[in-house]
Amino acid sequence: MKKITVLILIFSVLCVPLFSDAVFLKNGQVLEGKITGETANQVGIKTTDKSFYIDKNDIERLVYAPKDDKPFINWGVVIPAVICAAAFLLALFWRPTT
Repeated sequence: MKKITVLILIFSVLCVPLFSDAVFLKNGQVLEGKITGETANQVGIKTTDKSFYIDKNDIERLVYAPKDDKPFINWGVVIPAVICAAAFLLALFWRPTT
């Protein structure tokens, strides 16, 4: 039981980056992080790896994380993470019967 509690805590911590701003580029790429600033021609974004500016001509749309109590949940990340966690727990604890 203690192992399950620890694993749930670990996966909960891994889900923290799900509450972020998103920059959708015209080439189909999506950048997630914190939008740090905006000028007339560029938008600044800080991701987990680095900070940089993107030309507005390359941006399809911007999605800001809500500032209220309702978090922005990226289901494209949540669902695979839950499936991965379930598979991990199944592999860890399931013992086939013969």
